[in-house]
Amino acid sequence: MIYIGIDPGQEGAIALYLPRTSMPEHLHEENPYGAMTTIRLNQTEADVWDQFGHHLDVYKNLPKFAYLEQVSAMPKQGVSSTFKFGQNYGFCRGLLYGAKIPFEYVTPAKWQGALGCRSGGDKKVTRDKAQRMFPTFYPIHATADAMLIAEYCYRTHEDRHDISLTQKKGTKKKTAKKKVVAKKVVKKKVKKKPIKAKSLLRK
Repeated sequence: MIYIGIDPGQEGAIALYLPRTSMPEHLHEENPYGAMTTIRLNQTEADVWDQFGHHLDVYKNLPKFAYLEQVSAMPKQGVSSTFKFGQNYGFCRGLLYGAKIPFEYVTPAKWQGALGCRSGGDKKVTRDKAQRMFPTFYPIHATADAMLIAEYCYRTHEDRHDISLTQKKGTKKKTAKKKVVAKKVVKKKVKKKPIKAKSLLRK
């Protein structure tokens, strides 16, 4: 599965994370920490869409899930900054809806709390955390939050994915047992009919 984290800020990014556990075994040696791709949002919308679409094609056979950071405008932000943020936020939602990727919203407090990197608005904190967690992916100021949101997505959604698979397997086993019981009941009825017929002939 591909886990996607999106930081919709003006200097934000989209991160697509393919964990090592989702890779074919022959790629494990080359990618001991999985694979991470980032797309910065300070480009034109057409450029972002082209890059995002390209990576979706590369991973077209893998299911995907995304977390989009849910934040509000800062009190001291100007009108133009607030407008640009809203524009980015809407564009990122459109990307996910257009690509038919299921997603949920997550607040900074929630994912930062889960990963132990509450920043209080200081991106140096989250960049430091990302650099320690993903030294081979070279996080920078613009991509660190998206990478960490993708990691949070992996940690939380993987558990749900495993639970859903277990539930499906359990449902299949119950259905199979019901079918076996039904077959046994039918066989018993069929066996009883000829016995009754013989007893009537004797009388």
